[in-house]
Amino acid sequence: MDADFELLEAWRGGDPRAGDTLLRRYFAALHRFFANKVDDEVEDLIQRTFLALVRSRHAIREGDRFRAYM
Repeated sequence: MDADFELLEAWRGGDPRAGDTLLRRYFAALHRFFANKVDDEVEDLIQRTFLALVRSRHAIREGDRFRAYM
């Protein structure tokens, strides 16, 4: 089991720090991705992406790459 999935499992189990750690791990990469695509609304797009992840965290299966899912 990879480190991202371990954090995801802990987050699913009710550990908010695990979710925070997981999202912080990918914040910079996600920011760069959106900043290279759009001039503005980067923060809004990040917020929407993280909200979608919060809502769908139970749909991610073991073996799925969290970064690819994001």
